[in-house]
Amino acid sequence: MKAKIQTPKFEELLADYAKKIDDINAAARECVEAGQEIQYQAMKQGLERHKKTGAALKALVKDPIVQEGNTVSTRTGTDIKANEKGFFDGNWQEFGVKPLPSGGKPRFLKDPWFRPAIDSTKGKIRSQWKVIIKRRAGIDTK
Repeated sequence: MKAKIQTPKFEELLADYAKKIDDINAAARECVEAGQEIQYQAMKQGLERHKKTGAALKALVKDPIVQEGNTVSTRTGTDIKANEKGFFDGNWQEFGVKPLPSGGKPRFLKDPWFRPAIDSTKGKIRSQWKVIIKRRAGIDTK
């Protein structure tokens, strides 16, 4: 017994499929770019209240976006090495430092900027992703 499978226009089907994958990958990259910028601006706004030396703002970085196949990644945050001398104390402000057991005032009061920037932008990022996906891939995101 033999089976014969015919696939008319198979090459055209593969080409169409490859284009759709490219469109989705491009949309994914654009989503990451948009999300990175939204979070960067929120972090920058949070750091502006720590302008004593300006070191915190100088240490805020957006890493390049890396795309390998359908995986897109990046990092947004502080790079202490970018401004090691001035920004070391800035990390303590995120979580605060308790006073010593001997008493006294804490050296750094808790004044978070990093985590709130992430938490407060989730909705805005998702909304932007919906717009991008709808436009780039032609998918209705309602």
